[in-house]
Amino acid sequence: MPELDTRNTEESRINATYMVSQMVGENHDKVSTQRTLDSLYAYAKDERNPLAMRLKAYVALKNFKDTRWESSDGIVKQVEQSFPKNVASDGLAEYLSLAEPVAVLDSDFTPTTMLVPFNPLTNEQTERLATSAMITRYLFGNGSQIPEYFSDLSPDLCAWASGDSPYVQQTLLAADALTGTEQSSCISRPVIKKLFGCKNSTQMIAIDGSRTGVCSLTLTYYAYRSGAAPL
Repeated sequence: MPELDTRNTEESRINATYMVSQMVGENHDKVSTQRTLDSLYAYAKDERNPLAMRLKAYVALKNFKDTRWESSDGIVKQVEQSFPKNVASDGLAEYLSLAEPVAVLDSDFTPTTMLVPFNPLTNEQTERLATSAMITRYLFGNGSQIPEYFSDLSPDLCAWASGDSPYVQQTLLAADALTGTEQSSCISRPVIKKLFGCKNSTQMIAIDGSRTGVCSLTLTYYAYRSGAAPL
């Protein structure tokens, strides 16, 4: 990931592999080597590593069709049992970091955690958290109500998803948040498709949204996840 520069750590590489594994589909054998699979498994089973990242490593193994992902069953069950009945804004990021990979690893996962509504317009942090909750509303017992909780943010999301934002990430996350909602018509897929193309690839998005900028796996993943421009 060229975008990482000096932040190219083991955790960032696991996260990058996780994102790639979510996008490759049936082409998994073209991008995963035995060395990669072994490294993922070694990381996943090491209890010294951050729990959320270990779960992501298991997800990557599952997506790459490596049966060793099945050894995650014990840890997944423990994590599920630790999920709170309710989660407020201050615990939202941690909950999502665990619940998102758990939902992939456990096909029978039924979320019961309820999101406590909060004001999405308080500051940039609450805005980002509300957007994240919109994107991952399937991870909450009251997920169908979340778009209504953050209706005050909808006009901004609608504008950004239509391309009225100078920030590529803001455009992509807004599109992801509105996908499947009553405001999904705001999403401008032509605008998003025009973002594709960067310095070394025609199938990725640049950090700055230009055709000559450094390619960003993260932004490409956001576009893929929203379905606005499937790879």
